[in-house]
Amino acid sequence: MVKVDDILMEIGEFGPFQWRVFAIVCFVVFTNPWVSIIAVFLNASMDHWCTFAKCMVGDLAGESVGRVRSHPTYPSPPCDAHALQHDGTSPLIAETVILALLIYWIGLIFFLPESLRWQIAARDFNKAEKTLSKIAETNKKHLNRPVFSQEFIKERMSAPKERRRNGLDIFRTPKMRLRSINLIFIWMVNSMVYHGLSLNSSNLGVNIYLAFAVAGAVEIPAYLLAVPVINTAGRRPGLAGCMLLGGLACLCTSFIPPGVALSVVAMVGKFGITASYGIIYLYTAELYPTEIRSVGVGTCSMFARVAGILAPLILALRKIWTPLPLVLYGSVSVLAGLLCLMLPETRGQKLPETMSDGENFGKSVVVHECANNVEESAYEIPDNHCNETSFSAPYGSIKNPNLMEMDGYELAGALVQNKQRVEKRRFQR
Repeated sequence: MVKVDDILMEIGEFGPFQWRVFAIVCFVVFTNPWVSIIAVFLNASMDHWCTFAKCMVGDLAGESVGRVRSHPTYPSPPCDAHALQHDGTSPLIAETVILALLIYWIGLIFFLPESLRWQIAARDFNKAEKTLSKIAETNKKHLNRPVFSQEFIKERMSAPKERRRNGLDIFRTPKMRLRSINLIFIWMVNSMVYHGLSLNSSNLGVNIYLAFAVAGAVEIPAYLLAVPVINTAGRRPGLAGCMLLGGLACLCTSFIPPGVALSVVAMVGKFGITASYGIIYLYTAELYPTEIRSVGVGTCSMFARVAGILAPLILALRKIWTPLPLVLYGSVSVLAGLLCLMLPETRGQKLPETMSDGENFGKSVVVHECANNVEESAYEIPDNHCNETSFSAPYGSIKNPNLMEMDGYELAGALVQNKQRVEKRRFQR
């Protein structure tokens, strides 16, 4: 069976081709933070607000000019009629900017290549071969062609075509069901806490513009430090640690009065949740098999947007108790961080490609040395090659290619037969 990970090791796992794709994706998502910028200032608490009435003074006759309505706590400064500026070109400028952004996004998408794993899963082997050739050429590596033999293509094409996967498939099998529910909850917590802390930057007791600038600046080191963390400690401990850091920081804010100290602790929480938000995208994509990877990530992202809608509603609870929103953010973040530890580690593992791979991914199975080391079928391993030693290993790290091609039921049967063979020899002795 052709494994994409084995091919990429020959032609470059992260060479110039992958860097180019990464740069294009970065340009595509570059404008996403603008949404947060708008929300912070639109949802900020004002010390007064204005109603509008027709002005009958001078050159502003007929224009809408603000009149102050008093806030019960703050003084009511007068609205300056002369501060009103009416620029007839503003709508045109706004429409031009929006049109330019649409062209910018659509143009960049045309430069993105199709997913190699998806092409193989969709049995489009000719395009997959061209994509591999392009990757090898860009990375200046040699590719042994043909990658897909005619026998392999005929075997795959003659196999019954599977139905198109949908969002329900991530809940279809027991392991994937529990894993998906866990991931959806973690995504929802990440989105809710991230947007909640961003919107709350205007309520920290310091200058709103300075707080917002620091809240944005702290994301740069958070994303940069997330890379070495997941490459050294791993995806699971990296995600759990960042979420626990953000959650504990939010909980600590309940004991700190508004001011600089509160802002510093809140920024620590923003640092942790930002890093975890960056990790969760990679981790989720690695946990789902190729067949449902886009569906799985898309479903988790959809639920995350629902949680993002709840973020400003939770901030309204500060009317009951000022630290209550941050306490809630911290509590669910700590819970999600602990639930991360239930997920399997993906660092250094071959990514699952089929549904059976996804169901077995992360399982620790008892593999006899004879089944792992002998280059023969697991069902027909000679007794003279087999000893009585066994070990526990993750499913994705089993070395015997005959075992790696089996699904969960075949693997379980092979291991049972090996165990029976060893027990039979013990009885004969």
